[in-house]
Amino acid sequence: MSTRWLPAETSPVELTIPHAAQIRAAWLERLAGHPAGENVELDLSNVQEIDSAGVQLLLALRASLARRGARLALVEPSAATREALATLG
Repeated sequence: MSTRWLPAETSPVELTIPHAAQIRAAWLERLAGHPAGENVELDLSNVQEIDSAGVQLLLALRASLARRGARLALVEPSAATREALATLG
């Protein structure tokens, strides 16, 4: 079973250092109420900008879910997301 998340409640989304703390706090809050073992599909279609802090957020979310026995799937990554992931590995 999977649940689809949006990275933020506003659009367009910037997964960048100026927004990292706010996004991290929102994701931690959602994760606290998320059933263990239930996978998350993160819809990245509305991400306009992403930097290394944004990639770190994605990696941290993946690690947190893994500790809870769940997986993270990136759904419909925007061009900016695909480029950042390809560049930063």
